[in-house]
Amino acid sequence: MSSFKFQDLGCDRHLKSTKLSCQFLGKIMKISTATLGYPRIGKNREVKKALEAFWSRKIDAELLLKTVREVEEINWKTQLEEGIARIGIGDATLYDRVLDWTVRLGLIPKRFQQFEGLERYFAMARGKEGIPALEMTKKRSIKLLLTHKLPTVSNSKKTLA
Repeated sequence: MSSFKFQDLGCDRHLKSTKLSCQFLGKIMKISTATLGYPRIGKNREVKKALEAFWSRKIDAELLLKTVREVEEINWKTQLEEGIARIGIGDATLYDRVLDWTVRLGLIPKRFQQFEGLERYFAMARGKEGIPALEMTKKRSIKLLLTHKLPTVSNSKKTLA
């Protein structure tokens, strides 16, 4: 079995920067690079270390958020320097993306409404003395074969913010 070559399609391939141009039947097709996600923990695990320091009260929320923003900015610059044309943004999280959307949508169970800001966020994620964290239920998508952790929230509107 022979390997595929662009020449087999009658294409000439030219690599310019990060764009691949292929002339096929008189038409130009341009492919540009994109990232849909990028490791967000930091090259030297800076975000993980900052989270652990925050949880043990060695740093405050301001320094934690500053660390996350710095790592995010470094990640953007790294991707730009590598020639990535379309860089995903807004995917930074302190704990879990599903939890982030739960909070953004205001799906706050009553037991967490007494808290605000990061205290509420981490209480929902990890629990607080005498208050259990959101139940995390694993769901498996057969089509995509991905495992998701979904917070369980009551259907009753009375329990939501």
